[in-house]
Formats: sequence, C-alpha cells, structure tokens
Amino acid sequence: MPANETKAFLHLSAMTLASPLHEAMGYAISVADQKMVSYRVSGAKYRGLHSYLVRVGVREFLLEEGLPDSWEIAGNPELSGQLKFLDQQSGWQIRFLKESPVTTNRVPLAGANKARRQIWTGDLFSSAGVDHSLGRAIREDELLMLWNLQNQDFGLRVVHTTGPGKFQKTVPVNYSLDLVVSGNVHENRRFDPDNSEENLVTEAYIENSEFHATGSGEF
Repeated sequence: MPANETKAFLHLSAMTLASPLHEAMGYAISVADQKMVSYRVSGAKYRGLHSYLVRVGVREFLLEEGLPDSWEIAGNPELSGQLKFLDQQSGWQIRFLKESPVTTNRVPLAGANKARRQIWTGDLFSSAGVDHSLGRAIREDELLMLWNLQNQDFGLRVVHTTGPGKFQKTVPVNYSLDLVVSGNVHENRRFDPDNSEENLVTEAYIENSEFHATGSGEF
C-alpha cells in the first residue's frame, strides 16, 4: 500500500476514536483531579501519578462504553497502567501517553529501553512496514496517541515517530493528526462524575514503574 494511501486509511480509522476518547478524557481527568487533591494539600509530590490515573480512568470508561468499528483496548495495565488501542482490521496499535515537557515538539522520548527505541524508529509508511497481501501493519506499537492539558481543556493527537529523539530536542515524526470533535457536543469536556462513578479510580500504588525525564516510563 503506497504511503499516501496508508496515511489516508489511518486518518479515517483514527478519527473514529476522536469522539469516544474525548468523552473518556473528560471523565478521566475530572476523576484524576479529585484523587490528586489530598496529595497537593499535603504538599507531597508524586510525579507521574496524575497521568497514571488518567490512563486508568480512560481504560475503565472505554471498557464500559466501548470503542467503534474494529478498535479494541490493549496494553497491560499492570505495567504502570499501560494503555493501547488495537485496530483488528489494520493491525495498528496506538500507545496512549501524555505529552513530554522535555522535547521541543512535546513527543515523548523513547528513552534507553531497547524495545521502545525500536518501536520509536518505525517504518509504518514504507513498503517494509506493511504486509501488502493483507493490508496490515507488520510491526506493533507503530503510533502514539498523545494528550495534553490546555488550561481547562485538553488536546489529543496521533503521531508516528521515526527516531528515539534526544533530550530538549525534537523527536522526529512523519505523521501527526489532531483528534478533534466537530460541533459543540464536547465544548465543556471536563465534568464532575456522579457519586456512582467516584470510586472508579482508586488510590494508586505504582509498582516497578519508571517516571523520569528520559521518557522511558509510561506517561
């Protein structure tokens, strides 16, 4: 499949995630904010905990509400709440991460982990990255879904990296798609969960996780 056709197919497929992800993010961020209040009041600092809680909230919300078409939830939640989205039709996997403050384009670094560095150095849009007979991606974790906080709102985008990146420099990408929702349906996306939902995300104990500036942990 030529690169332009692959990108067009990816665009159409990824955009079906926009609406459910915006709903899930609105819920998850509100719950995470509530859970963080006690830590902030006490003055304690738990770097990475808020984004961990967001990942848990998004996963649990979408497990309840479901995903469109051929998409399904993947990743191992025991690995720092790891969250991925798998498209059964194309074979693409999209890893859900928070944007990084230590790169110029805010794409997280691969870090020192060899497996992540291989994933970040992808070739999805080359002939080596696609099985032409099936129209499927050969490699896994070809893409990243990145989220960020913007005042009282948030942003979502899907990117494809071509290298591991360097600290305080740009992580190279050859594809970027903003996941936006048209209309006013999600104009006020951050909302307070009702009482029945308050306990969805419990106080988190993060075991064997890495949260540091090189980007080798889940963010």
